[in-house]
Amino acid sequence: MSLAERLRGAPHGIVLSDLHLFSWRSRGQECLAGLQEDLRAATVLVLNGDIFDFESTTLPTIEAAIEEAYTWFERLTTGHPQLAIHYVFGNHDYVH
Repeated sequence: MSLAERLRGAPHGIVLSDLHLFSWRSRGQECLAGLQEDLRAATVLVLNGDIFDFESTTLPTIEAAIEEAYTWFERLTTGHPQLAIHYVFGNHDYVH
């Protein structure tokens, strides 16, 4: 039984950390794909640092990675409008 089925009707949240999106070592997209049902049922999402990895990006530039991060957030918020999203910056999320 999925988390969504066990908690149906009860407010609940999900905490994600260290996805390192855009990095060659990231498995974040696979992780997120497996959480779609739970994300649809959640009311709170805490992104607990190192969601992106701008310095190790596989995209052509850090600027391109920043633009993709904005797009990623836009898809997340429009795809899950019920979520209250809280973001805690990690050391890989920081851009000078």
